[in-house]
Amino acid sequence: MDGSRILFLTGAAPYPLTTGAKIRTFNLLKALAGEFEIHLLTVLNSEEEKEYIPIWEQAGLTCHCLSSDRLNNPIGKRLDALSSFLLAEPYLTRHYTFRAYRRQIDQLMRETPFDVIHCDSISLTGNLDGLEKNRLVLTQHNIEQIIWAGYVEHAGRSLTRVFYQNQYRKVKRLEENLAETYGYVVTVSEEDRRRLATTFPSDRIVVAENGVDPQAYEADIPPEMRRGVVFTGSLDWHPNVDGLLYFADDIYRHMRQILPGCPIAIAGRRPSPALRNRLADIPESILHADVPRIQPFLHGARVMMVPLRIAGGSRLKILEAMASGLPVVATSKGAEGLAVQDGENIIIRDNPEQFALAIGELCRNDDLWRGISRRGRELVRERYAWNKVARPQAELWRTIANG
Repeated sequence: MDGSRILFLTGAAPYPLTTGAKIRTFNLLKALAGEFEIHLLTVLNSEEEKEYIPIWEQAGLTCHCLSSDRLNNPIGKRLDALSSFLLAEPYLTRHYTFRAYRRQIDQLMRETPFDVIHCDSISLTGNLDGLEKNRLVLTQHNIEQIIWAGYVEHAGRSLTRVFYQNQYRKVKRLEENLAETYGYVVTVSEEDRRRLATTFPSDRIVVAENGVDPQAYEADIPPEMRRGVVFTGSLDWHPNVDGLLYFADDIYRHMRQILPGCPIAIAGRRPSPALRNRLADIPESILHADVPRIQPFLHGARVMMVPLRIAGGSRLKILEAMASGLPVVATSKGAEGLAVQDGENIIIRDNPEQFALAIGELCRNDDLWRGISRRGRELVRERYAWNKVARPQAELWRTIANG
């Protein structure tokens, strides 16, 4: 351990691993805890989350927790959404800005001389006024304005679209002015680094890619023992919801002709009633909500589908599938940010019929399946293990600490 002290800020407890952001955050911190003294400041949104504090501590983190139901309060969410529509601050930051969080930051900084303050989400930006910029790092899990632009594009003509347009403009302005608050930014892909470099100093942007623990997902299950298609992910995250609606509206009718009766497993947390109702129209689909482990679905399926239409960041679900030996069919936006090659370790199709045909080919052609499976596994082992992808973040922390 080099002795550098890191204050790491999150707005949601990083365990249990229920979202891609939490999976990334927890595993990167675990990989770096042997090199740095990491203090985690987070918000507990329920009593149940206290049960996981020993897991964070076993990972080598010193934990400081605020207990608050503010972030999950439905009335508070609506009020913040309304005020963010009328005022200059976007909902993204307004909902996560509160005095108790800033007081805790100030108290911790009085008690400990931190070398780096690392903010794990742009949503916490409103809590950082007046802090020393050159010690402040932001992780951009996604370029948020791209996601909000996707919301606008696929919202149709409605009041919801008006709200999305309003928020898109404010989020875009927020991201264009990150240099006013942060000295450095970590992105998860080279594509996101290039996007951000149009408004943020490029020499202060570091790419630390998403990763996976290959051993946690590895299983040697041959294609003839696998069946069906699987989609995994947070089902309350709009890019995932939009991707599933795209599948239901445009891809499924082709797949039904190519693979009649093929089971379709959808596994993820917090599916909305609207999504449940839409998937209910697909008789082959089974929705598995809030599952404790995703591995059984990856090990039982023949193909992973990632039909996303909204880009930004990179997809942990693809790395998890590859580590499981599960071939992936994705759109180009779904596969963005990863060092994948169409036909080599993944199949990329943007046309709905071609997407369905690719799934059918993997379900019928064992040789193709084995080749994609093997090369996908090789890719994640060679490039995407957490101890490898953590190195750029470690070097950035050392650079800042050494002044």
